[in-house]
Amino acid sequence: MPRANSSVPRHRRHRKIVKQAKGYYGVRKSNFRAAKDAVERSLQFSYRDRRQKKRTIRSLWIVRINAAVREHGLNYSTFVNLLKNKNIMMNRKTLAYLAVNDKDAFDAIVKSVSWYRIYVSLSEKIQEIKSTFDSDYKSVKNNQLDNQLVYNKYLGRKGLMNTLYPLLAKVHVDEKSEFGKKINDLKNHIASKLDDKQSTTKSSKNKLKVDLSLPESYNSFGSIHPITLIIDEIKSIFNRIGFSSVYGPEIDTDYYNFEALNIPKHHPARDMQDTFYINNQVLLRTHTSGSQVHFMKNNEPPVRILSPGRVYRNEDISVRSYCLFHQIEGLYVDKNVTFSELKGTLEYFAKEFFGSNVKTRFRPSYFPFTEPSAEMDVYWGLNSESDYRITKGTGWLEILGCGMVDPEVFKSVEYDSDKYSGFAFGLGIERIAMLKYGIDDIRLLYEGDFKFLEQFKKWKYQEIG
Repeated sequence: MPRANSSVPRHRRHRKIVKQAKGYYGVRKSNFRAAKDAVERSLQFSYRDRRQKKRTIRSLWIVRINAAVREHGLNYSTFVNLLKNKNIMMNRKTLAYLAVNDKDAFDAIVKSVSWYRIYVSLSEKIQEIKSTFDSDYKSVKNNQLDNQLVYNKYLGRKGLMNTLYPLLAKVHVDEKSEFGKKINDLKNHIASKLDDKQSTTKSSKNKLKVDLSLPESYNSFGSIHPITLIIDEIKSIFNRIGFSSVYGPEIDTDYYNFEALNIPKHHPARDMQDTFYINNQVLLRTHTSGSQVHFMKNNEPPVRILSPGRVYRNEDISVRSYCLFHQIEGLYVDKNVTFSELKGTLEYFAKEFFGSNVKTRFRPSYFPFTEPSAEMDVYWGLNSESDYRITKGTGWLEILGCGMVDPEVFKSVEYDSDKYSGFAFGLGIERIAMLKYGIDDIRLLYEGDFKFLEQFKKWKYQEIG
């Protein structure tokens, strides 16, 4: 018996598909086979586009939330993490709606988690100071000087305990008493420990038998200045790959300091630095690149030199700037020198100086005597609040400028730029020293404070040629 093709379920299914194809072009709106293919394809695109629309709307929510929390000194990721830690279960759609349509409600939510953030920060700070003190207390010797140094570090006018009070002022009024008690307990704990150590020191001193009639014995030896230590270490690294040191005059002419380096009068690069002029043509050098020009005028390529020394600029004296500082600049000139050689040389220096695991990057920049020019950054990290401050929240820190020597510089020293090429780089010694030794104020390097300089006795001095 032949198969029946007019079943009711089949017709119902066909009508459903054809109904979904209503409005389609051509036979696709009436023919079942064509309608089926068209409907299946349209459903696939519909599913895809719904997902894409969902992503777009979610991105819009995030943008609105981020813009709103920026007014409170937060960013989106920090804000969402604080909500999660405080168990505030609000989806992004609701938060975005409040950020646009009910600013007061949104601000209340942000303030509540901001207090929580301060709560967490203050708790961590208290615990950090306590653990640091316990570690320092174990290493304190039984003498008055060590005891006083630890006291100043924690309980002095600029001690670590005083860093807690600004945070306490921002804590919610309901939690101030709790945190005030914690801070006072920590302060009393530190004071009692140091008092016990001081009493022990005095009792041990009383037991010592010292002949006060004997002359005082001076066993203190001087230490090498941290700037000298850094310069010698850098010279040592580059000496291993063939660089030698040259020195030039600190009082130089306008020609060697500017014009020979492709910085003529009225060049915009002169606006980048304020110069100490002695007269119209004589000045205190603003960089050590002039030493390289002096050397190239008297020597034929190949050239592979370092030029360390002091430079002078009319800048305000502050935590990060001084009217004089130290530079060390490098120059390599030979046939067929490439940018890849420059990059390899500086990456070698970074690994030798900062460690083999250091991360580096190069960014395009501008210098009048090099083209192309770049700046080299090292990844410093974001492990502490000082890291955020030093790196401006990026984790990367600029350490030097570099580039390929501009042919105009070769013209001033009568080098054939068609035959020779080269690269140059320059480092600020003070910045490197502050990074390596954890110095947060450049003025400490020039004050001649014995207590500050005595810290560097453990570094051995090695004269580098």
